[in-house]
Amino acid sequence: MGNGFTFQLETLIFYSIAWAVCKYLHVDVKNVSVYGDDVIIPCKAFEKYVEVCAFYGFTVNKSKSYTSSSCFRESCGSHFFSGVNCKPYFLKEVIVDDLACYKVANGIRRLSHNPDLGYCDARFYTTWLTLRNAVKRPKFIPEFYGDGGFIVNFDEAKPFRAKYNIEGYFTKHVAAVPLKYSSDDHPVLLARLKGRSVDLAFRNETNLRGRVKQVTKRLFVNQWYFLGEWI
Repeated sequence: MGNGFTFQLETLIFYSIAWAVCKYLHVDVKNVSVYGDDVIIPCKAFEKYVEVCAFYGFTVNKSKSYTSSSCFRESCGSHFFSGVNCKPYFLKEVIVDDLACYKVANGIRRLSHNPDLGYCDARFYTTWLTLRNAVKRPKFIPEFYGDGGFIVNFDEAKPFRAKYNIEGYFTKHVAAVPLKYSSDDHPVLLARLKGRSVDLAFRNETNLRGRVKQVTKRLFVNQWYFLGEWI
C-alpha cells in the first residue's frame, strides 16, 4: 500500500476476476464495473465471485454487499434506491467558523438540488437559511467553485460584471491560506536539502502543517450555474 500503484493494480485484479466469473457463468459482462475495491457485478455471479476471491486470498465484505431483491444499492460511498441517489448529508465536523458554515450549507443545498428538474427542494430551505444568516458578511459564489462562500443563483449573488471587454463576473470568496514559518536554523535547511517537509516553500519559508488563516479573495466566474428556485 502507498506505492502509488495499488489502486490501479487492485482495480485490474478485481475486474479480471469479475469478468472471468461472468464469462464462466455465461452472464453478460456489460454491467461489470470496478473502481479500486468497489465492484459492481450481476447478482447471479456474486456467490461465485466471492468464492474465487477467497481462492486468491481476498475477502468480500458481505455486510456492505447488496444482492437481494431490495432496490437499495451502495457504490463508491453513494446510496441509490431504484437508481435514484438517496445519500443523506453527513455532518462530520463542528461548525466553528464561516468556512465550516459555508461547507455545511453548500452540502445541504447540493442535496436539495434536483438537476433533472431544475429546482431545490424547499424542505431544506429553513436549515439552509439558518446557516446563511449565521454569517455576518457572507460571500456568494456559483456551484463548481468550491466552498469559499454560499453557492447560490446569479440573482441571489448579484456579482459585478467584468470590465475591459472580458466576458464574465467578479465575486468574492474565502480561501484558507497556510501560515508560514521562516527560519535559517540547521534542521530547516537540512530538510530542504533532503526535500522533506518543505512543500511549496519559498526561500526559507515553510508552510505550517494544519495551520491556516482565512482571507477574502476576488473570484472570476465565466458562467454562473443555475440551481433553480426553492420549490
